[in-house]
Amino acid sequence: MHSLTPYLLRVYDPLREVTIKKKTKKGANALLHDIYGKDLFQIFLDFMTAHKNTFIKTVDEKRRKVYKFHDVKVIDKERIIYGWFLEGEYGLEKELINIDSSDVEFVRKIENAEITRHFFYIKLPQPQAHGLVLLHNFNGNGVKTTFHDEFLAFSKPLIKLTVSMTPLSYDGAMKAWANSVAKEIRLNRFVPQDDINDTLKELGYKEQPNAVLVLKPELKGGNFGKLSELAYKLKTDKPSKKLQAVELLMENCSEIKTVFELNGKKRTFKIGNGISNVLCEVLCPKELEENHLPTLDELKSWAFEVADEFSSDIYAD
Repeated sequence: MHSLTPYLLRVYDPLREVTIKKKTKKGANALLHDIYGKDLFQIFLDFMTAHKNTFIKTVDEKRRKVYKFHDVKVIDKERIIYGWFLEGEYGLEKELINIDSSDVEFVRKIENAEITRHFFYIKLPQPQAHGLVLLHNFNGNGVKTTFHDEFLAFSKPLIKLTVSMTPLSYDGAMKAWANSVAKEIRLNRFVPQDDINDTLKELGYKEQPNAVLVLKPELKGGNFGKLSELAYKLKTDKPSKKLQAVELLMENCSEIKTVFELNGKKRTFKIGNGISNVLCEVLCPKELEENHLPTLDELKSWAFEVADEFSSDIYAD
């Protein structure tokens, strides 16, 4: 399953002075095209050029990751960069089997790395203090840590400031998606209650640290309720009965993600424990659901549509 996670990119400058309502304030986000004479758009391009020919180990070698960029495209007029970010993990010997025969077909040695392609999209309009980044996840696995940490190591010596990438808090989501319906609830790192756990063990169940329990409506076309029923408007709000029921499940998992559907589109929200207005993932359209190797153009078409949706909120006049 493919998804995109949106991030807001900013560079805070404690020395920058801005005037708001005739009052001068010291400390603000820098304009991304002019950070003491340097353009973050060009820094991204230089970073990708320097890391496109061969796989490079991450700065923190304890993470045992390698990466490089591939087939990077640039739209100068709109200040957009997109392409492939290839990442792999090494350092652990593994056996790769044929899932049908269970035969071992390949032994991955310590110096081998399995490489996964992840689509990325960066938009840095001028003049703006905010950028938009979309990073591609496959089967729940993403590359934010590697992508961000490596760019930080490259950019900080150049601009002497920190580039932040935070999950996009989409304030318009509650309004636009208030009537969307919950089609699936996922309990990540699910651990059954002790009494249930004992019963499951009798059936041969072994507790798994990364188990995911997926709940789906019994009836075709059914749902678990609307987003407006399952999310807080404010952290101080009294939760609805449906949200209270969902939050009871938090005792048995690390987080709850819920897939909501509206007019054929799907979005995944975190719910429970006062979480509100955080759009954490955008699920792919149906034509990409079973496509394990989508082309760059296929992902581009989807990503640009998602980017337009978020851009209208970030860069609204």
